[in-house]
Amino acid sequence: MKSQHITNLIFVLLVLLIPIVALDLFQSNPKTLWTSGQFTEAGDKEAAAGNFNEALNNYNKAEEKATGRNTDKYYTMAAVERKKANAYTGLGDTAAAANANRLAEDYTDRSSETYDNCLIATATFDSPLAPQVQQLREFRQNTIYSTESGTQFMSAFNAWYYSFSPAVADFIDDHPLIKPPMRVILTPLLGILALAQMSFSAIPLNPATGVIVSGLVASTLIGMIYAFPILFVLLLVIRRFYPVTVTTGTLKIAGVSAIAGLYLLVAGDILLLSPVLLVGSVLFVVSLVVVTGLFLSWVCMNRLDHRSAPITPE
Repeated sequence: MKSQHITNLIFVLLVLLIPIVALDLFQSNPKTLWTSGQFTEAGDKEAAAGNFNEALNNYNKAEEKATGRNTDKYYTMAAVERKKANAYTGLGDTAAAANANRLAEDYTDRSSETYDNCLIATATFDSPLAPQVQQLREFRQNTIYSTESGTQFMSAFNAWYYSFSPAVADFIDDHPLIKPPMRVILTPLLGILALAQMSFSAIPLNPATGVIVSGLVASTLIGMIYAFPILFVLLLVIRRFYPVTVTTGTLKIAGVSAIAGLYLLVAGDILLLSPVLLVGSVLFVVSLVVVTGLFLSWVCMNRLDHRSAPITPE
């Protein structure tokens, strides 16, 4: 029985690793397909090597490729302009450096005018410039928006998030007593995103692979910390009225959905199909959150059932 479990684990790991390796092998990713984040990273490398003209070329391309909502675009362009200012300084062109810094300030002002992102966090921590809010924003800008798959996921996430977040943010602002418990709720999320960012930076592969790995880390931890308690309590309440439980079949369906999302992500990245990326990213993240929460609920419910089972004399 133990060897069978080990075999199943190895099989699952292979199923997960094959598409990630395929993405790294088959995604040639020519510069014409690079994202803003990739051009920025290339510019950073050239600047570090002292090739400031080449760095500026990459930074200019990064600004051309800046995507997302207006706020996100201006935030990205402000960061790139600051990098350009450093490159101009390296070339000794102080006038161009000063102009780049002025543009950075202008883009920062434009992004600040429409801080309609991270609304709940902004209301919870009292300012769009709070370190916690900036951490959320930087994770989105530097990690999620660094690839097309991440950008497609954010388009779906924004459509869902902004459907309710303004009302929630207004409610939090109108009821200051809610802010302390909301900070407790959001603090684990900040730690999760920090770990996801570390996993993204630690993967010495292309950015698309890094985003998938960081998504795997973040989704699994969110499932553990947020989805599991909700699902477990919900199942306990339902069991008071109906004999419902989590079965291995349910877990397999959720797991297959996550793997299908992963394969769609890889296929969309290789074939450059935005609709496939959109479906794959949403399916991958949501399924991972659900399967993690369901698995932990299944373990806990089985332990409860085992403890409550009557002991039969031998």
